[in-house]
Amino acid sequence: MDAQSIIDIIINNFNFGLIISINLLAYGLITLYNVLFKKQAPKGLKIIITVISIIILGFVYWKTGTVSKDVIISSCVSAPLIWDWILKPIFKKIKLDYGC
Repeated sequence: MDAQSIIDIIINNFNFGLIISINLLAYGLITLYNVLFKKQAPKGLKIIITVISIIILGFVYWKTGTVSKDVIISSCVSAPLIWDWILKPIFKKIKLDYGC
């Protein structure tokens, strides 16, 4: 299996628009909470907000019918992982963290 095959498999099994949308919605809602209440959202609330973002956007993608259910599920499962392992370290590096 060559590199192009691996890239094709990744592209065909994930919807990166959905992954980014989930992370942006969750980030925006958590930042909004921090600004409105002038304190950091507890970790449990961040998890709840992320799960709600996944459910809402996953449902929207499912109802539009443009993406298969398998791709929606794999994208929804991978969204928090991509945030924790890739996006969050980049945001911290450029000093763009949740507002408080």
